[in-house]
Amino acid sequence: MDSYNTHIIITQALYFIIHLIILVGCIIIANKSKSAGAILLVIGAALTLVTTVVQTFVNNGLVSFGDVVNIHIVLMYFNLVVYLMFGLGLILFAVDDWKKHN
Repeated sequence: MDSYNTHIIITQALYFIIHLIILVGCIIIANKSKSAGAILLVIGAALTLVTTVVQTFVNNGLVSFGDVVNIHIVLMYFNLVVYLMFGLGLILFAVDDWKKHN
């Protein structure tokens, strides 16, 4: 295995760990808050984690359907929607928390 593949595997593992930590944090927030924003945070974090796993399989050539380039395009747009959902959840949670404290 060359150095490039080693770096790819290490960064994918780190992304997975980071997304897992974010998901756990969002679950804790949603458990305490029970607001719509917190639920969107959890859904966005969970879908981001799933997207990271799918991208790992695509990048390592374990996809047996379709063209890899088309799959990357679909994943890019899906990831865009997921991050938008996460961002909206974060804004809703912040506004809700701000209203509670003011």
